[in-house]
Amino acid sequence: FWFSNMATAYSVRGEQLVLDSVIGFGGTVPKGLQYHPNERNILFPLGSTVVIRDTLSREQFFLQGHTGRVSCLAISSSGRYIATGEETHMGFQAAAIIWDFETRQPLHKLVLHKGKVQALAFSPSEQMLASIGGIDDNAAVVWDVQTGRAICGASATNEAVHCVAFFHNTDNFFVTAGQAHLRVWEIDTQNRKIRPNDCQLGHYRRVIQSMVLDMNDEYLYCGTTTGDVLAVSVRTKLFKQLGPAKEKDRFELGVTAIDLLGNGEDLVVGSGSGRVALMHIGDMAGPDALRIVSSTTVMGAVTSLHVRLSPLPDPTLAPAAPAPAPPRPGARAGDHIPPGAAPRAPGNLPAGRHPAPVRARDAAAACWAQPEHAPHPCPGGAPAAAAGVPLRDGPVEHVHRHGPHHGRRAQGHLPRGPHHMRVLPPGLL
Repeated sequence: FWFSNMATAYSVRGEQLVLDSVIGFGGTVPKGLQYHPNERNILFPLGSTVVIRDTLSREQFFLQGHTGRVSCLAISSSGRYIATGEETHMGFQAAAIIWDFETRQPLHKLVLHKGKVQALAFSPSEQMLASIGGIDDNAAVVWDVQTGRAICGASATNEAVHCVAFFHNTDNFFVTAGQAHLRVWEIDTQNRKIRPNDCQLGHYRRVIQSMVLDMNDEYLYCGTTTGDVLAVSVRTKLFKQLGPAKEKDRFELGVTAIDLLGNGEDLVVGSGSGRVALMHIGDMAGPDALRIVSSTTVMGAVTSLHVRLSPLPDPTLAPAAPAPAPPRPGARAGDHIPPGAAPRAPGNLPAGRHPAPVRARDAAAACWAQPEHAPHPCPGGAPAAAAGVPLRDGPVEHVHRHGPHHGRRAQGHLPRGPHHMRVLPPGLL
């Protein structure tokens, strides 16, 4: 089946048609593509389903519970919870669902908004969830994540609201932004109220469709439909700077996505024309604030930007193999550490744990020199007693004296079970 820009595969199990896999990505939901904090999974909506994709195993899992198209997606700071909202029809209720990421099961279904759930955001402690309704609703509601009950709410504005974000360092404040609208809300949980404080943008009148807070909750960076970025002081709630300074450098079709790099000094900005740019924040009082450093262009509009904190591993680079240990002077083929050997018998290693493993040319693992009956950290199985170790580079003969592999002999590998080891003379194999 084809849906938007995606192909989906179904299988029949009993009398049910079950979703098996998805190929492609629609990209119509703002901030719809997000990395999970474990940096192994990515999440994105597909119709009324949310896809969880494991980037290592390439397995796919699905969150299914909405009756309407998924309209927004939020992930808690630890990744324990996922929140999704849906879009229905005017006058009909639109639900938000809180999911448990590990079990992939819904925890609570939150039903208060009508028509559409526009945006969602978790508090830093993961105790609260803020939701914003669509143009037919425009309500701001704060929910208790543990119980699934509404704590407080209010009408956000008479204009459209596009995004919501909690502060990074407190659960008591969150921000909403939209058409000529930028408000900081204070949560009074004791009295079950939220109180708005408008930010003053001077003579600038903008439609804000994306925003990001810095990690210290000092500045708010807002992407607008006119193609510029506004910097607003969170403490004073006053406009500070606008960029890019030159009109010719502004983003065509508006700033549709924005995120902050881990250094706290640069922004990544995406536009409706497909332009992706690195923007240096700089000194807010200087002429070079919010300056574009570099940019590129992709096909289509940019609807999601999510900065991964750690770099992606390069699959073409394999870890370098450690150099083989040099042979011990005086070691001979077939030498062992006999039980009760003297600390430095000729050709033997002293009793005790040695930090460097003795590598064998054809072996897939190495054992440590140990006194008799000491715990033996073999990668092949449980700890065992070792009576001997290979002393020089060479093929390994591995003989199990007891345990589940009694009498079994293997060369070049270490099966599970207790064992003794010795080096075979060259040419014996």
